[in-house]
Amino acid sequence: MTELPRFYEQFAAHIELETQKARMEAPIFVNNPDVLTVGCDDSLTQKGVWNPPGGGLFLLMENWLFDFFKVRRGSGSGVLAVHLNCWYLRIVHGLSDIKGQLHTITIFQREVIKLNERFQTDFNIIIEGQGSAAPYMNR
Repeated sequence: MTELPRFYEQFAAHIELETQKARMEAPIFVNNPDVLTVGCDDSLTQKGVWNPPGGGLFLLMENWLFDFFKVRRGSGSGVLAVHLNCWYLRIVHGLSDIKGQLHTITIFQREVIKLNERFQTDFNIIIEGQGSAAPYMNR
C-alpha cells in the first residue's frame, strides 16, 4: 500500500474541518437572499460572498440547492462557481477521478437550469479546472 504524503493527510483534515464549518454556516448563508455568489475556499478558484468547500457543489451535495433557489425566488441573479480537481468532492464524497467529478458537475448544471426556471432566477455557473487537488486526482 502506498503511503500518502503528509501534505495530503493535512489537507484532508483541513477539508473535513472546513466542511463541518460550512455545514454549520449553511442555514445563515442559504437563507440570506443577499448572498448571490458562491465560490470555493480553494485558493486557486473564484471567490463569492460565501465560499464553502466545493463552491456551488456544496449546495447540491449537502441538499441545500433547492432552498438556496427558493429563498431567491423571482429576484435572484448571480454566480455559482464550481471546479474540477476539487478536494471537497475527493475527500468528502470519494470522487477521486475527473470523470466522477465531471458527472457531478453535469448533474449540478441540470439542477441549476431546472431551479432557475422553477424559481424565475438567473444563476450562472462558472466551471474552473484548476482546483488544488489536481496532483492527487486519478485520470
